[in-house]
Amino acid sequence: MSDETYFALRKFLNQFPRDFLETDSGVEIKILKKLFTEEEAGLTIQLSTAPEELHKIAERLDWKADDSGLIHAGANSKHLSNICNCCPCCCAGLKALTQKGSYRERHFNPIFEPEIDVDECIACEACVERCPVGAIVVEDMAKVDRDKCLGCGLCAGPCPVEAIRMIVRKDVQHPFNSVADLGDAVIRAKGKEPLTIR
Repeated sequence: MSDETYFALRKFLNQFPRDFLETDSGVEIKILKKLFTEEEAGLTIQLSTAPEELHKIAERLDWKADDSGLIHAGANSKHLSNICNCCPCCCAGLKALTQKGSYRERHFNPIFEPEIDVDECIACEACVERCPVGAIVVEDMAKVDRDKCLGCGLCAGPCPVEAIRMIVRKDVQHPFNSVADLGDAVIRAKGKEPLTIR
């Protein structure tokens, strides 16, 4: 197990408001080794503190999830605590959207959306096949139903002429401050009072 990866992780964590400073005893490296495998530490230091499309993170880290049609989704909060790679057949949130008619905002907060280049689109339907929620139809060219679109970017990958690019939604809803706030909002949307203890 290489300490270099953990030294790099300590440096990465030290850029956030709650410092993760070096100590004379090196106890912080021992803590990091307990919390992260070396592979997890290596992945963590490759994350960005700026907003970034999840499929771009996956591409940068050479994840093969795109090839499998998995949706990269993070918690709808300002603090990205996790990145899920969801499949429509198993993910409860996706099944709620595709099979139960649940409204999108309960599970996903689309920040990005596909923009179709009308001059480049050849109406091949590769994007239609890849879209997990049926948000794309093709007539003369691909058209996106913004109300269904998750902004996951899976449609852009298989386009043979690169006619689809992901752009930030103009009407983007800002995410919750924390995962706990997100959980409270989901419970309130179900008509119940949250039991969150803070």
